[in-house]
Amino acid sequence: MSEYVRLKHVVTLLAVIWTVLLMASLQWNYLNEKQETVELATNQLDTSFKKIDAFRAWFASHGGIYVTVSDELVPNTALESSRRDLETLSGLKLTLINTPYLLRDIQNNYMDEFSGSAHMIGWDPINTLNTPDEWESQALKSIQFGAREVTDIVMNERGRDEMRLIRPIMLKESCLECHSQTKVEVGDVLGGLSTSVPMTPYYLQEQTSVKRLLFSHIGIWFIGLVGIAIFYKSEKQAYAALVSKRHADEANRAKSEFLSSMSHELRTPLNAILGFSQLLESDQQTPLDNAQKEKVEYIISSGNHLLELINDVLDLSAIESGQLELSIEPVKLLDALNESFSLLRPVITEYGNPEIQILNNVDMTVMADYTKLKQVLINLVGNAIKYNRDGGSISIDWQIRQENQLRISIIDSGSGITEENQHKVFNAFDRLGHEYSNIEGTGIGLVVTKKLVEIMNGQIGFTSVADHGSTFWFELPLAE
Repeated sequence: MSEYVRLKHVVTLLAVIWTVLLMASLQWNYLNEKQETVELATNQLDTSFKKIDAFRAWFASHGGIYVTVSDELVPNTALESSRRDLETLSGLKLTLINTPYLLRDIQNNYMDEFSGSAHMIGWDPINTLNTPDEWESQALKSIQFGAREVTDIVMNERGRDEMRLIRPIMLKESCLECHSQTKVEVGDVLGGLSTSVPMTPYYLQEQTSVKRLLFSHIGIWFIGLVGIAIFYKSEKQAYAALVSKRHADEANRAKSEFLSSMSHELRTPLNAILGFSQLLESDQQTPLDNAQKEKVEYIISSGNHLLELINDVLDLSAIESGQLELSIEPVKLLDALNESFSLLRPVITEYGNPEIQILNNVDMTVMADYTKLKQVLINLVGNAIKYNRDGGSISIDWQIRQENQLRISIIDSGSGITEENQHKVFNAFDRLGHEYSNIEGTGIGLVVTKKLVEIMNGQIGFTSVADHGSTFWFELPLAE
């Protein structure tokens, strides 16, 4: 089998493995979302139950309350009590209401289908309105056999899922006022308190999370396939270089062709996607509705992120291959800073216009490539903006160091970097736990920044304290 055929088999296997891994990750995250939905609903149901049960217990311990008789609230004919109906000296008619009656009145008059439900049930209820339904009957049987509670997701009569919970109500002395004829002994199970919450809000939240998972996994899958394609092309070119006995000139030419080809093949279709998306967004003749506009904005945002990643990867590749061309010349620091701020204006606006202070008003001139110096400043100041805390500040300072070097420092008041993560700051594709945050990033910006500073005869470093902020600095030679 030739090396070329073997390479095709390896690439195909890699693509299959990558796809299977992403599908497994998607499935695992999907199941987690389903489980989280159930847990959220369960916690809400448990909280609601405890509030209602506490209210029921207090209400029952006081033997009910008297309310004014009206057309909306009439005496409870199922309540057999000699003190059920009273009339005040002024002629005001009052009637005693017990806990089940009160819960039914609240449910019927003050709660809608999205608020859940709560009512009391029993095997031999005084009022037939408290007769358990089919699910509640089965739940009561389970309670009689020792279950402390029964919970399940069932479809209601409107065809919508709801989570239901029932826990036992024990017969107490205070209950005998209404249940004097019951055969249940004090301390035994009299019935149950049945509550429910609708699942619709939780399903909607789950759908949003699942869509986000799907889009992110598709994006990661696509990037992975691009990486495999790059690997495939790289190996093909390496094989071609081996066939030609690895001549240095041919190897360098192959690498140049590869970078140019990758830039063209990735940027050209991506620019077309971004261009047509922006045309769709700005088309006044056939304006988009809100849903369409949201999707187009998502395409543009994802495309820009991918384009940034491609540019960073290309810069990193050019640096490591020694093909990055520099023009080292005297550069005024304030000019580079001001132009960098202009390019960062969208990021500054997006992150709430944080306060940025320049602590030094002495303009200094350094030896650097003007474009690459701006790229370094944009990366470092951009990170300080994006990873800062709300209401945080950013300071920029510079001072002359020994050996005719100027140190430029970018200081932020963000969350800082933990000690265990500090050794990974300049690792490629390591975002230090921010991979799934709302902060956009490629994971290689600092790697590119470090290499740019170094090839401009400088050095870079940082200090950081968790929860207090970070200071990133770099040094460049001063112009004579």
